[in-house]
Amino acid sequence: ILGGTPYLTAKVGEDEIGRSMAAQFANLGIEFNEALLQGPKTSTAIVFITPDSERTIRTVFAKEHELRPEDLDREVITLSAWVFLEG
Repeated sequence: ILGGTPYLTAKVGEDEIGRSMAAQFANLGIEFNEALLQGPKTSTAIVFITPDSERTIRTVFAKEHELRPEDLDREVITLSAWVFLEG
């Protein structure tokens, strides 16, 4: 992807959705910190789009999945040309 290797740091639950997400990242060649698979359930979002293109997003966040500084791989960040943060 644009000549680089994407890397994702996130927390997902040890549930069907979390395992599916980790497998999909691997299939896409996205390095994913699977060591962070933990906790009760994966946070989810459902996007509703109406025929007139309006959208509504319903999210269910798992508080236990908030990232902390110690969750980040400092070496990966240091070696990165680009870092995108969202949250």
